Amino acid sequence: MSSFKKSKLFFPLVFILLLLLQNSCSVSEYGEASDYEKYGATATASATGSGTIFGAVLTSSGSVLSGVSVSYASGTSTYSTTTDSSGLFTQSSLATGTYTLSYSKSGYWNETQYATLETDGETIELLTLRMLSKSRCSSSTGDISGTITSALSSSATIEGATIKAYRGLWSKRSLEGCCPVVVKTATTPDNGTYTLSDMPTGHYTLLMSASGYISGNYWTVSCGDKTGRNKALSPTLPSNSMRIILSWEETSPVTGVDLDSHLTGPDNGSGRFHVYYDDNETYFYFTDTYTNCSGCSISEKLDNVTLNRDETGSSPAYAPPGIETFTISNVKSSGTYRYSVHDYSNGVTRGLTNSDNLSISGASVSVDYNDGSTTTSKTYGVPTNKIGTLWEVFTFTTSGGFVKEKNMSNEATPGNIQ
Repeated sequence: MSSFKKSKLFFPLVFILLLLLQNSCSVSEYGEASDYEKYGATATASATGSGTIFGAVLTSSGSVLSGVSVSYASGTSTYSTTTDSSGLFTQSSLATGTYTLSYSKSGYWNETQYATLETDGETIELLTLRMLSKSRCSSSTGDISGTITSALSSSATIEGATIKAYRGLWSKRSLEGCCPVVVKTATTPDNGTYTLSDMPTGHYTLLMSASGYISGNYWTVSCGDKTGRNKALSPTLPSNSMRIILSWEETSPVTGVDLDSHLTGPDNGSGRFHVYYDDNETYFYFTDTYTNCSGCSISEKLDNVTLNRDETGSSPAYAPPGIETFTISNVKSSGTYRYSVHDYSNGVTRGLTNSDNLSISGASVSVDYNDGSTTTSKTYGVPTNKIGTLWEVFTFTTSGGFVKEKNMSNEATPGNIQ
């Protein structure tokens, strides 16, 4: 009887001791606010959540690539999937954290990509990966070179810019929150040029920064020597202003030739402005000072929208790589801004309605917005496997922020873009 009473006392005592031991530990058994936890992983291999990461894989020439093995890893949690006949893949029920995605397919160089789920239920669409074939990229190393300029002018090269190269494809958010290894660094002289020599074949993320500019990351590849890997950095923004930068590289075959930026938004009356490059300057509200705008009305000048930069490599004319920049110096508190990219070459010059060249051009749009307290940065990649010459990229309101649009349609008349 006494033995039974002791047993009855023993189990509660053990339970209390276990609780005391647990509470006496630090915030984490991996250390206080450990890196393991900061990156969102949990101490279990079966951790799940409600996040989703999806994307697409193409060949370097823009064709869909099916049968690619894609594995996800974060902490001790791993998942795997395969690209379908359209080159698409997805993985859901993911916990928060930074994920390493590894891609492999026979005949192609293995690749890695990184994405960070910060909140449960978040969905991330990755920028499209173009895998490099071993037959096309037979060299083991190559040089990557280009020029860094101001987003406001192609002639304003940036001296003293720092370039850090990371292996694989990193989002800006993942770079800031995780732990990549810098493969190589470079600093630009007064002409803004840089060269990263003897880079092993594969994809790289270049993080570029300079005093007085907003840092930007740039995806590129080493596949033999790659020149013309140019980047435009946005000067820091004053309060209540926005800058939008469109860029596209030279591809083989060339798919993005003459791409145009279009911005519409609330004007100073009851209507909407439409700013883009037009030979007749019908809708071209261009001004650097907002006071010197030939042919513009007072109302147009007060829209505070500038097409700062609209040029391509120009050898031959309108050949990629290309960069276009919009600046909104005074974002209005009401009304919707809408930004689109138009494939002028195929939509107007050739009049095509079945072209997928814009979709496989590799065009990307970066946007920075200073609301007075923080600067929000977004990057958008052109949708893949789509027919169309008009890409509706995003809409923006001060109350709702940025909303990604993925609509692709055909448009032969630039003035009709809304």
